Amino acid sequence: MSSAAVSPAVNEDEAALAMPFVRCLVRLIRAQDASGSLEGKSDAELLGDFIITRK
Repeated sequence: MSSAAVSPAVNEDEAALAMPFVRCLVRLIRAQDASGSLEGKSDAELLGDFIITRK
């Protein structure tokens, strides 16, 4: 039942976050965070700053 409540966009986001390239990118970004300011952010929040949309 819970799978019907989840939108396809959420499933696509989770699939994208599981890709090896994205996982590696997240690790590299976190490795460069010497101040620890990104420590509480999820992977999606961390990458959200880099996502742009065409308007």
